[in-house]
Amino acid sequence: MKSMFQGAVKTSSVLQKALDEAGQRKNLGPLPEDAFIVIDEQPILYSGFNEVRKYPSLETDLSIFEKRLAEIGTYNTNNGIVSAVNHEGKVIVAPVTNARMIALKEAGYKQNSALGVPLSNGEYPVRPHIAKTFSTMQKEANLEWEKMAAGQFEEECLAHAKAVNNGEEPDPIPATFMEVDGLVYNLNSTDPELNLRTIAVAEAYRGTGRTQEAGTYASNNGLIAVVDTKGHLHLGAATSENFEALSKAGYKGKDFYVPLSNGEIPMGWVGQLDPSQTRLHCGVDQTLIQDLNQILGREYNATYISEQYSKKQAGKAQPTPAPV
Repeated sequence: MKSMFQGAVKTSSVLQKALDEAGQRKNLGPLPEDAFIVIDEQPILYSGFNEVRKYPSLETDLSIFEKRLAEIGTYNTNNGIVSAVNHEGKVIVAPVTNARMIALKEAGYKQNSALGVPLSNGEYPVRPHIAKTFSTMQKEANLEWEKMAAGQFEEECLAHAKAVNNGEEPDPIPATFMEVDGLVYNLNSTDPELNLRTIAVAEAYRGTGRTQEAGTYASNNGLIAVVDTKGHLHLGAATSENFEALSKAGYKGKDFYVPLSNGEIPMGWVGQLDPSQTRLHCGVDQTLIQDLNQILGREYNATYISEQYSKKQAGKAQPTPAPV
């Protein structure tokens, strides 16, 4: 049977009437303004083919009309991107967020696993203003997912902490300990540009073991490291008072890495790293050093490293051996 849209002459009124009727049948509600990008007629860079092609639209390609007509009011997702066909038969796309998925469902859109999802396999919009808008949307979506993942991480940490404490949530870490997530330290006191390490913040530790350390502590060379119920790492001196306080609070002993317990020298916080240089430190946080010395009963001194760093930055002589 020949389609009513296959003739050489197709009037916009006929097409518009078909679109209106399809939209009315689907009973679609409105979507939030600026929540999606209309991708029809947008030039797209297809990385796999190394070419730019315009995304098809009903305005220029009537051969897709019947297919689009059937897809009105449906959506699909792929690789963190959601695409839908709105009441006008236009393809809209955006990164997946909880708000967008709720909006689609409340507006009456239905899942369609056969619907293509543009911009979900390495393609990218070419026009600068569209590319900028899409990039901003992606950053916002990534922040939302990071928050959700952080929440799940904390739930897993709390569950493990309870499990090792007979089902009870341990008490807060004693005040004689200091949280050190994000602390930058140096493994080699003779070279300020090498061997910098950062104690990973809890949220960055997902999937790498921090959840299995929640509710436990380890000790080495006079220091105690303990992971709280949210996955944050704290350091304290290995005193009998601290061991007793941790035990009473519900924390259990375990074997894991204890930062700063093998000659490492604290330098500062991760936010103080020079963003223009890789693995270089732009100075020493003396307040941090004083706090750690007080909490841990140590005598850390990173002044020499800071001086040598400044000399290198100024193009002066190479570092000489550290004074004994």
